[in-house]
Parts: sequence; C-alpha cells; structure tokens
Amino acid sequence: MFGIVASASLLIALNGCTTAVDPTGSTGSTGDASRTDVDTADIGNQPADIGNPVVDAGAACRDAGALADAGPGCGQPTPTPQDGPTAGMKLVPAGPFWRGCNRAVDSFCQSDEGTGGCVALPAFEIDTTEVTQQAYARCVSAGACSAAHQTSSTTCVYDPVATPNLPVVCVDWNEARTFCQWADKRLPTEAEWEKAARGTDGRTYPWGNEAPTCQLANILGCGERLRNVGSETGDSPYGTRDMGGNVWEWVADWYDATYYASAPVCNPAGPPSGPGHARVGRGGGFEMLPMFSGPTIFVRSAFRHPIDPSTARVGIGFRCARSLD
Repeated sequence: MFGIVASASLLIALNGCTTAVDPTGSTGSTGDASRTDVDTADIGNQPADIGNPVVDAGAACRDAGALADAGPGCGQPTPTPQDGPTAGMKLVPAGPFWRGCNRAVDSFCQSDEGTGGCVALPAFEIDTTEVTQQAYARCVSAGACSAAHQTSSTTCVYDPVATPNLPVVCVDWNEARTFCQWADKRLPTEAEWEKAARGTDGRTYPWGNEAPTCQLANILGCGERLRNVGSETGDSPYGTRDMGGNVWEWVADWYDATYYASAPVCNPAGPPSGPGHARVGRGGGFEMLPMFSGPTIFVRSAFRHPIDPSTARVGIGFRCARSLD
C-alpha cells in the first residue's frame, strides 16, 4: 500500500494544497463507510459539509513543478511518444491537478471526494472515447475477449455490425481489463481518469462549470438510450469525449470511501483492496442512480461510484489508458 512521505519543503511548495499530503490524515473524515455496501448504500444527494476552504484550484495546481519532489515522474517534463501520439488516444501531460471536491465552484460535493487538493501524475495517454462495439468485437474475434453478456434489444445492445460506434456495454470489470490488456493498454487509475476528465483547474464537469444539457452530455432526460461515442459536445480540456454521461466507466481502482485521506500525492494507484469489494465507476451515464434526484450530481468529474466488479449492464462501459515509460 502506498504511504505518504511528506516534508516541510513539500508542504510549503504545495502553497494551498497541504490538505492532500497531511501524513496524519487529520484533515477530517473524507468518506462515508456506508458507501462500501454497494447494494444498499444511501449516499445522499446533498452537498457534504466537509470543511475545506474555498480555494482557487487552478491557481493552486497551475505550476507544473509544484509537486516535483513528490515522486518519480510527477514533476518531470512530459515525454514525447517515440512514434507520435497513439491513434485514438489523447496525451495528458505530467504534473498536478485538483482532485476531489472543489467547493469554490461545486455545491454538490460528496463526503468520499475528500477535502480536495493537488495530486500529481506522470504523463499518460487515454482513449479519446469509450471503447466501441466495433473495437471490442475485434478482441472477441481474436479469441481474447468474451462477447457482451446479453444481446436482447431491451437490455444490452451488442451488435458490432449494426451499431459499431455505440460504446460496448454489459462487460464486467475483469472483461474490461482483459480488453485493455489485449490492446496493449490498461484500465486508467481513478486519478488518471479524473485528471483526463477535468484538467487542472478544478472545474466541476469536463466542459467547465456549466450545468449539464443534452447537447453537452447524454444524461437522464436526453432519450434514455445509448448514443454513438462522441455525439455530444462536452469535451474535456484534453479533448476526451463523453467523460460526463453516456455510460459509467470502469477504472482500475478498488473503491474505498476514505482512500483520499491516506493516498500518496504522486501517482496514487488506489487501495490494495476495497472494504465492500467494489470497484470504482466514473462519469455517470444515461441511466438514473436511484439514490439521486437528478443527473447533475453523478456526472460531476469528482463523483465516485462503487460498483460490484461482476456487474455487467447496459449502463456501464470503459476506456483504456497507456503509460509513457
């Protein structure tokens, strides 16, 4: 398990991000343990009063060298891929970003999003869109992947010939990981996913702080069905598409509501296990979560959703990432 190595010089260098590196975890509770029950958790739809000050997250994390001493690669110049950018992927440069709650612009912060703070990542690439049915079918044809679990027109839509550009859905966490490995990629970490979605300025949604609309994201009230990847205009600062809405996306991490309190500030890879044996889903989708009154909350880039890793349903897809070694 990663631990935090904090020094006085690092705390000073963070200049407004010290809550992210408190080695005692004394910044207050950052999670509701009831969320580890992925079947019955009632995580609420009210803003969490978690005590963090209103800050200018963009100013706090703008300096690419602010976390240079936090760990290998986190403050280093972004390497240039030898063969140029990978087709169908976007480059996310090395450096810090604002992870978690940013009450300066967000009134729906949840307790498991922590008090907010700077986290640094090495450079990486991430898929521009969710993995499509056409792309997934190639893995099935190669014998490396299993087909989507269901094909009924009223549940899971999996027809790579008729609907090649719909996101592949009804694959569980292990099947998503298998596809990414077959493609010489991997599932993104939760931190990588969030940085790719919101950039470095602490915005609420991939497109900024404007409330979601059907033009920006495929959410509840926009037809209640899957749409072809990239159909909406709410792109992230890096040009990734559909990171708010369409389908939930598997990430690599186990879900632990309190993980942010003890996570390292450089390249957090997630906890070694999850108390409720759930993985993390990110990004929201066209379906409704029963414990919420609307889509505004769960398409926020900071929102974390615990999902049983054996779940395979119409509202869950994924995208892959790639390290730049």
